[in-house]
Amino acid sequence: MRVTRTTDENRILERLDSQLIKYGISNPKVVTEITDRPDILLNHDNGRLGIEITRLDYEEYCKWLNTSSNEPYSRAAEVTINLNKMLASIMHKKRKKYQEYKKLRSLNECWLILHNNLFEFEKEAPRNGVPDIDWFERFSCYELQDLECPYDRVLFNLEHSDCWYSLFNKSVHRQKKDVVYSWPSIIHKESMVICHRGINVINLSDNIPKEKFK
Repeated sequence: MRVTRTTDENRILERLDSQLIKYGISNPKVVTEITDRPDILLNHDNGRLGIEITRLDYEEYCKWLNTSSNEPYSRAAEVTINLNKMLASIMHKKRKKYQEYKKLRSLNECWLILHNNLFEFEKEAPRNGVPDIDWFERFSCYELQDLECPYDRVLFNLEHSDCWYSLFNKSVHRQKKDVVYSWPSIIHKESMVICHRGINVINLSDNIPKEKFK
């Protein structure tokens, strides 16, 4: 068992308060000696909550694009947001851990928190065909229901801006009304490092949505 949490796990722990309050977890106390299996263990007024944390990878779905000659230190990729494959990969790795952790730590609930630095969506679609937060939450829920996700809740945290999305609640079934005809894509630009008077300046480019689906 790991004796310390990773940087990503510590970041999620620092950000958890707003979500615990939102979902009715009162007076949570972190069990500091538990840093693995699951990554976070909390005692609260109504029981014990375990939280497993993992990155929602997208690199496998990147198609690298040519960048302009005046940006020699940056590169861009078209990333397909294929939730079917991404979430199926997560469930393949994490499904068995749910029952293992509940039994090992006597948990009342176990949540799964996903994160990455890319899935930043508008609160409302600026035009037809652009994925927004509702689209991401809705289709993630459909996929996790189809995958028979065992976790009580699945949340997503965007690394840069600390934005939270609710992807799944096992106690609430969402009726599937929509079909993906083609998965959307976004353009991801990696950070560009520029040497400026002997100082490295990090330039984080914004993500640019593209119309690629119905």
